[in-house]
Amino acid sequence: MLYQNADDKVAELSRLIVDSYIQEDQRIVDDQARAELLSRGSPLGGAFGLPSAQQLAQHMESGITLSAIDLNAVPALNDSLNPDWGSGDFTMEFEWEPIVFAISDDGESVVTLLKLEVYGATFREAVYSVDGVYTHGDDGESQSARHYFSNGVLRQVFGFTGEEGVGAPREITPSTGDTFTVLNSWWDLDDRGNLADTVSLQGGTLTFRDAMFTWEELDAAPGTYVVGFVVQDLDNNAYEAFDVVVVE
Repeated sequence: MLYQNADDKVAELSRLIVDSYIQEDQRIVDDQARAELLSRGSPLGGAFGLPSAQQLAQHMESGITLSAIDLNAVPALNDSLNPDWGSGDFTMEFEWEPIVFAISDDGESVVTLLKLEVYGATFREAVYSVDGVYTHGDDGESQSARHYFSNGVLRQVFGFTGEEGVGAPREITPSTGDTFTVLNSWWDLDDRGNLADTVSLQGGTLTFRDAMFTWEELDAAPGTYVVGFVVQDLDNNAYEAFDVVVVE
């Protein structure tokens, strides 16, 4: 723990991290494993051949940042970000506008659901994700991927070894000509109108060009929409309230 005499321990911990997680990393000293590590998403994995173990270690060391955090300040920080709802009942209201979101490659747009991943102190800091299938333009290889957006712009892309966002994630650096096919979730209802099953189907496809993807707001098409709240407490208990809204 670094909560006491943090300055005296940071240098020692830094050396330990570099030695155990970088210098002794078997992916660095093994040529085949190093090539696989660099095959996707690293600026060292380009057209200059396989870097040496020392070159890769130096590159990874440059990205390490350590911070000494005063844990006693965390409760006050949480209080500043989470409103005090009080102990009694209250009424929450939200004015819903008939808009939907789409992601754009500066040429085509695909309507999709932006899934909230991280609440920010402001709406500009919130992080949303979109799942789909990422296809590399150079070799045609496809993999399950998740795109993370914040403040209207794509910030990160992670690919997965398994399907539908499972397996070990690895960050992808998009290249011109790569494509992303959105996965949309559809509800199957039974005869009584209750949710029976949820299925994922491929939607539209976007292509990486000179600029990153962005999101845009569109007017919702006429039809029936389900609008509601999902409230989660600090014990991870979720409470839901939904209603049906008709857009004409």
